[in-house]
Amino acid sequence: RGFKEYNTVFENEFLKTISHYLTTNQNYIVKDKVKVSSIFNNDEIKNMNYFLTSEFDFVLFEKGTQKPVLAIELNGIEHLTDESVKMRDKNKKEICKQKKLKLISIPNNYARRYQYIKNIIQKILKV
Repeated sequence: RGFKEYNTVFENEFLKTISHYLTTNQNYIVKDKVKVSSIFNNDEIKNMNYFLTSEFDFVLFEKGTQKPVLAIELNGIEHLTDESVKMRDKNKKEICKQKKLKLISIPNNYARRYQYIKNIIQKILKV
């Protein structure tokens, strides 16, 4: 199996887990494969090519305003070992910091850990 197939399995598991959590907190919705450029304007963006082509694994949005409140990345081993992946992660962190969007990384093998995911979201969003 390639990384893509492997990651898709975890992404599907995570989507189930976070969707379950969102049944208890109806203030947010989750979307997957969200283009970075679809939620931010391009003011002061240094790496325009990256900005236009990259995407977040998941983004939580406020239900009413559709405002993004949390970006979530599921990370496998390639995020620790592959220099190009580490560079993309760095770019993503910089954009989120600049645009004031919280970004968290969750290890792939935590994709089904409901309590862990619930706790981390509640802590960050203070809900």
